[in-house]
Amino acid sequence: MTGRNSALALAALTIALVVCGCGGMSSADGMKQAKSVRSTTARTYWKVRDALPSTLAEPSGLGSFIKCPKTSDALAYTVEDYLQPMRSKPTKQELVASIETSLRPQGWKFTSEGQLPDTDYGAVPAKPNLYGYIAKKDGITVHLTLQEKKGNSPAAGYLNVSSSCRKYGAARKNLLADYASGQQRDHYNQSPGSPTPPVPTGFPTAAT
Repeated sequence: MTGRNSALALAALTIALVVCGCGGMSSADGMKQAKSVRSTTARTYWKVRDALPSTLAEPSGLGSFIKCPKTSDALAYTVEDYLQPMRSKPTKQELVASIETSLRPQGWKFTSEGQLPDTDYGAVPAKPNLYGYIAKKDGITVHLTLQEKKGNSPAAGYLNVSSSCRKYGAARKNLLADYASGQQRDHYNQSPGSPTPPVPTGFPTAAT
């Protein structure tokens, strides 16, 4: 999927995020809260990602704080990962079913959002049909943005594991600067031999 698809995935998931009224705090307190939120989201991402079918490519998540559209001074932390089937060519429904089956023991119950709007694609000739599926639990949102199987290409798409939208007071400016217009990311890659999944510490840092 293209960068446009990725942007649409982020736009789609932020529609459903819940806003927490936590403004007016100092920069130090805001960064402390941001670190806690990011660590919680990161741990949930790994729990979700490690449960997904082994037929998908290895984890390669990218984490960042993003603006929440409904509340201009609120941010959400999201880890995005591209789900690419490697040893099979499932249809969208088969891919969704396998993900739902894998995550049901963790308590995730998905609701279909149907076909997502394609207004972000402008004049792109062949607009892909993207479909959304969303689940929420314990203040975390798991969002799937999937494209249907086409020819020899299997169904594939994006996984986003996101915190709720929160206000970080004076730290908001620093957090946005740390993730510099989407150019900086926390990198989530499986580390061979690591006893526990990596969780980032600095802002931003390679979570490997």
